[in-house]
Amino acid sequence: MRVRNGVGLGLLMGLLALVAGCGGGSGSQGAGAGVSKSIALRLAKVDLASAGIAGVTTVPQPQDARLLVLRLYEGASVQGKVVRELDIQVPPFTGIAALREIAPGDHLLSVQALDASGRAIFSDEAIVTFRAADVSFAEFVVAPVIDLGRAAFHGGLLPPSVATYVLATAGSPYDIERPIVVPAAARLVIDPGVTMSFATTASALPPAPEPSADLVVSGRLTAIGTADAPIVMTRSDESASPGARIAFLHDRPDPLPSRVRFAHLSGAGTGISVRDSLVNLAANSITGVDFGVVVSETPLVGGSLPTASTAAPGSGSTPALNFRVSLFTGDDEGARVASCAIQARQFGIVIASPGYFVTNNTVVSGQFGISILGVAALVEGNLLEGLSDSGIEIRGASGTIVNANTVLPGDPGSPLKGIAVRASNVLLSQNYIGKRRPAQAVTGLAAKPATPAALLAGMVPGTVVGVAVEAAVSGAAVSDRLVLDHNTILGCQSAGVEISGSDPVLRFNEISGGSGLAGGPAMGVTIGGLGALLPKQPLLIGNNLRENSGLAVGPTAIGQGGGVLGGSLPGSANYVADNNGKPGPDLTVGGAVDGMFDTRSKQLDSVDAVLSATSSAVAGAGAP
Repeated sequence: MRVRNGVGLGLLMGLLALVAGCGGGSGSQGAGAGVSKSIALRLAKVDLASAGIAGVTTVPQPQDARLLVLRLYEGASVQGKVVRELDIQVPPFTGIAALREIAPGDHLLSVQALDASGRAIFSDEAIVTFRAADVSFAEFVVAPVIDLGRAAFHGGLLPPSVATYVLATAGSPYDIERPIVVPAAARLVIDPGVTMSFATTASALPPAPEPSADLVVSGRLTAIGTADAPIVMTRSDESASPGARIAFLHDRPDPLPSRVRFAHLSGAGTGISVRDSLVNLAANSITGVDFGVVVSETPLVGGSLPTASTAAPGSGSTPALNFRVSLFTGDDEGARVASCAIQARQFGIVIASPGYFVTNNTVVSGQFGISILGVAALVEGNLLEGLSDSGIEIRGASGTIVNANTVLPGDPGSPLKGIAVRASNVLLSQNYIGKRRPAQAVTGLAAKPATPAALLAGMVPGTVVGVAVEAAVSGAAVSDRLVLDHNTILGCQSAGVEISGSDPVLRFNEISGGSGLAGGPAMGVTIGGLGALLPKQPLLIGNNLRENSGLAVGPTAIGQGGGVLGGSLPGSANYVADNNGKPGPDLTVGGAVDGMFDTRSKQLDSVDAVLSATSSAVAGAGAP
């Protein structure tokens, strides 16, 4: 739906006259409540005579319309409550609508024109802004719906006209011989249950040297299958596409984002590439690819990832954490990668463009599960298993929240790092990084045992390093600091948390059961490379450091270690027990000190200050 305020459109035909509260309206908000808007509604005319789509001989005409279905939603999303719903017989009509008593703000307006058989022949959406004392018209051109299933459609450039093209289930399967290109003015809808078999060589995207793609979207793609009738996009032979199966290129909401849901994609270099676009990807299965989903503002050329800044944070330029893109008010319509299952040879999900949620995905195999590069993002509820390098990596991405994710090793113990953070002040909270039982299913979540030694026996070895933190230096603000909060890190082979040149806060984490490698025992927390950072140091508050085969806290081999244990508030002392082969609690944890010194005990080494629950913070020791 194309929207204009004012008058003067060269329009074909007026169709609708409404007064709020009549004609089958629902959801009235009360007499005298809200504001009003006058609307002119027209159906577009499209000439496809020169479009070059074989088999398309006719297009819907306004005179074929018999029923108009109009819905106005609360807010700017189809997930909002319907506050007006009207079925209008055609004819009669006069062309002007008056929507009254609507709550101020943005509302999504959906319009469908049905023919005598009940088939949608015109369909579109627009966002209408209702403001007090606003007397302007909102004028709409509603796009025709063209069924490509009735044509001998084998791909190619869709006409750049105001139209919605549909690949209907009745015409499936579709043999695609040329890349499909959806230009900015067009929309493509793929119905549930459709199978698309690509034999295309996937020509390069403009401008060179963009990677190639089988389906290029600069308009809007709505590919929404169901659990029982997914959309399948595969290859016609056993080869893989050289580029992406779907590439979104400069696609912006108009007003709804492109959506791909319950689709099975296989056999491509990249499953879905999203460049300079805001799209919604949910419940998809992506297999047999090098990269699962790549979201960036720059091309992915030659299999190389977009670069991320690795400058140390703390300079005052940390980006604000703002996931809510102004175009989206409904959670389900936002820019997100959610509930997808991905098997990739290299990277599962790469996010290098701001404004994205990455939630509840499962990524198995490959090198990296989820990579956040240079932008703030939300990474929550994901399951990462069997990666050879890192389950989650964060680079130059201050402001990111990593919450309630699970990282499990494959067979034998992997990945090398559960979560790797470089030059980013982020929040890591409630994540589980640890062992799993050999018979545990890939899709299952690991139990979180309260007693590591009793329950970890017989399980697959955990990650080499649970959380690796490098060059994450706090800034001037107290909040500008990397924080590990309430994470469970079990059975790591080298260290539960490895800190290098950083001063994070570790609070209320379970860091236990480090199993050790052939080269030596496993530390709970290793600290090194502080160098010029001093007196800034890591701060450990209220953690459980138990049953690690090496020290609870100790230095690394890369430089000066140090840290502060405990804090000045009740309950902030750490519990250190049964580490380094020494049974029982380490009593030095409870000792108050007046200054900085080097503590060496049976379970602790190179800790510069130990604070009791009653002592004040040590000046310059890194306490916030």
